Amino acid sequence: MVMLDRIEKAILAAHAAGNGQAMAELYAEAAQHMLSNGQIERGCFYLTQGYVFALEEGLASASGIHTRLVELGHEI
Repeated sequence: MVMLDRIEKAILAAHAAGNGQAMAELYAEAAQHMLSNGQIERGCFYLTQGYVFALEEGLASASGIHTRLVELGHEI
């Protein structure tokens, strides 16, 4: 979980800085880490957060994140 600890610290720093793009990217990274470890619900939580920030920032990655949420049965 050392990797996730690093990502979560970076997420907090991005929140503090108001950096939406970094938040989108970091939440997506945390999601991938959780999903690759079989933690689907937790991964989908992070993925949803990444999706929200990607939408807010107008990032092209929002489409791919949405597709992944649909694939996992967690479309919002």
